[in-house]
Amino acid sequence: KNSRLLSTRAQQSRLCGSLISDWIRSLIIDDNGSLWAASKNGVSKVSSSSHFLQNDVEVSNLTSNQGMPSHNIKCIFEDREGSLWMGTDGKGMLKFTGESFVSYTQKDGLLSDLVMSIVEDNDNNLWFSTYGNGISKYDGNKFHSFSSEDGLGNKTVWTSMNDKDGNLWFGTSDGISIYENRKFRALNTRHGLISKKVTSIIQSNDGSIWIGTAEGVSHYSDGNFTNYAAEQGFNGKNVRSILEGKNGTIWFGTSDGLIRFNGSGFKKYTEEDGLSDNTVYTIIEDSKGALWMGTKNGITHFSNNTFETIIIEKNFRANFINFLVFDSEENLWAGTNNGIYSLDIHDLDDNSKPTMVHYTNWEGINSLETNLNGCYLDSKDNLWFCTTEGVVKYDKSKTKFAFQNSKPLINIAEVSLFLDNTDWTQYTSDFNEASGLPENLDLQHNQNHLTFHYAGISHSNPDKVNYKFILEGFDNEWSPVSQSNSATYSNLPPGTYTFKVIANNKYNNWTEIPSELSFIISPPFWMTWWFYLLSAISTVLISIGIYRWRMSVIKRKMLTKRVIQKSKMLILEQKALNASMNRHFIFNALNSIQYYINKEDKKSANNYLTNFAKLIRKNLDDAQSNLISLSDELERLELYLSLENMRFKNKFDYEIKIEKDLDPTAIKIPSMLLQPFVENSIWHGILPMDKKGNVSINIVRGENEELKLQIEDNGIGVDTSIRKKENQRKDHTSKGTHITRGRIDLMKKMSKKKITIDGPKEIKDEQNVTSGTKVEITLPINYN
Repeated sequence: KNSRLLSTRAQQSRLCGSLISDWIRSLIIDDNGSLWAASKNGVSKVSSSSHFLQNDVEVSNLTSNQGMPSHNIKCIFEDREGSLWMGTDGKGMLKFTGESFVSYTQKDGLLSDLVMSIVEDNDNNLWFSTYGNGISKYDGNKFHSFSSEDGLGNKTVWTSMNDKDGNLWFGTSDGISIYENRKFRALNTRHGLISKKVTSIIQSNDGSIWIGTAEGVSHYSDGNFTNYAAEQGFNGKNVRSILEGKNGTIWFGTSDGLIRFNGSGFKKYTEEDGLSDNTVYTIIEDSKGALWMGTKNGITHFSNNTFETIIIEKNFRANFINFLVFDSEENLWAGTNNGIYSLDIHDLDDNSKPTMVHYTNWEGINSLETNLNGCYLDSKDNLWFCTTEGVVKYDKSKTKFAFQNSKPLINIAEVSLFLDNTDWTQYTSDFNEASGLPENLDLQHNQNHLTFHYAGISHSNPDKVNYKFILEGFDNEWSPVSQSNSATYSNLPPGTYTFKVIANNKYNNWTEIPSELSFIISPPFWMTWWFYLLSAISTVLISIGIYRWRMSVIKRKMLTKRVIQKSKMLILEQKALNASMNRHFIFNALNSIQYYINKEDKKSANNYLTNFAKLIRKNLDDAQSNLISLSDELERLELYLSLENMRFKNKFDYEIKIEKDLDPTAIKIPSMLLQPFVENSIWHGILPMDKKGNVSINIVRGENEELKLQIEDNGIGVDTSIRKKENQRKDHTSKGTHITRGRIDLMKKMSKKKITIDGPKEIKDEQNVTSGTKVEITLPINYN
């Protein structure tokens, strides 16, 4: 390139006087073959489309007028991603982001930095509609202004359009202003427009005009307005965008959803139909007839009567879509409150997300916040974007696409032990000369908390550098993508490890070769093979000895315990059976049967004999089992009480009650548990009274899944009974209660469960007079 540079006198003569200064401090040739010359007056760019083979040398100069903080440049450099870096004399370092994005603001002649709409006339002039300051026309060299004094209806202009006749339509806050024959004329509510504020305008294929306003839609045809609002079936406000599809369907983007007009009626689509949000700001159509809509919550794609939502990023600002526009190659550009995104939708299918490139301040965009429907593709295939700090032009021809394949550099910058600055010379003598990282690193088992610090270098947009890492030997797969530039691993087990990290840039290009660091964590002596072997042998020998000794002790104890428990249980069960079938009860029962026979009361004798036989059989059956169902125990008590009641000629009443939520057939209790206490209530509590008594048996559920068996009478009381028996002959001796207490004590020891007997104890009324005796037995419901 140098050999051809300025090789003709014509080129040299043209260059003379065009450079910004004759004193050049620094000179480079960029990747496109252009010459950059730095001086104290600024920077000159010398370019030639023929690579200086012909007389087509062009010179452009950069100074503070083009936005440079200082034009006193001492050196210039092009990095591996195509960005130019300039060193100033006292003002720091400047980065030239390139000529793809160029900004225009009030400093360049715009009436306002808040541009709301752009349109191109038939002479290729661009018209910029502003908020509150009128319209600026740009002829490629300078701006010309139009305001209310020139006939503009209102200085706040929301939308614009070039009709088939070359007339320009501007939607303002006070109707429409039409620029024709070099002057403005107005159409507003006085002429029939539905609302003052006009936010969208299009001309349909039949030549009529559709106008979107804050209150609805107006259709202007042959000089007349036809208005559509809720009364006419148009259920939408704040019409921000209007589109005529390839099939003639008119689409409206409103704050209440997407509305379709097919020539005869309106139909509205909302979130219930699949829209990402009911507020639709912009609508465009691709070459296949599919609709793309920008909403407050992402992009909605409508094709084949199916809605699909595309989320830009996981933050609200990025999904607030202000405008959508296709470039000449049908790449989709989206303006958000988080910058501008380019989406490749060519190979988009139902399950994929389009490839995106994010453009921010690093590419030369002054503001990340864009304006509603503030975009335009001009006749030269340049894209224009409206932001809150001026207009940005994107010239694709000046984009350095070769650098879009560049990959960021990645390196591990530092490794720390236990989050402290670590002097690795204490652990190894080998270091990598290029990175300075330790090599052949062998750490002790307790030096296992490591933090890796790394950096990915991409000067085109450092904020978009992401990382993935893996610790081979510990992780099974790469980490999720993250912007964090450090990774910490704690409590690493002994082993051999290699930490690897890769980075990507805004073009999603990942580094092919990761930066890595290998190290070893040695095991402690108690985790070595020889220690395992020695421990295993010792453990086996000790275990065998302990096992044999312990088994002999357990066998002796278990044998002795079983013999004692079995003997006690057999003795107590036998005693319980004998007690329940004591001779007095049998003798008295037979006397009662004889009494009824002598009286020739066959019915009573038969009933008594039948119940007595059932009771005898049930006692014998229950004696064979240590546990019986609660229903069987209560049935046996019923038989016993009925016999005693017949014998003593209705000397007492009795009742047996059980809580409704208890299932007596499913609950198991020890056999013959209640009869001794019931017998005591009759013999020692009720019979000594002169009046009729009552015996009550209540079965209730206690706390903590306990079963409470309550026997209560209204007899003379246990203390009175004891005093009377001290001076009387005992014609009835019952040891059943003592035997039952012994059974319960043994049951507690064997089952390790809470089993108690409370009573017998006297019951006192309000005057502290004895009113009976109560016994309460508590045992688990699930006792086994």
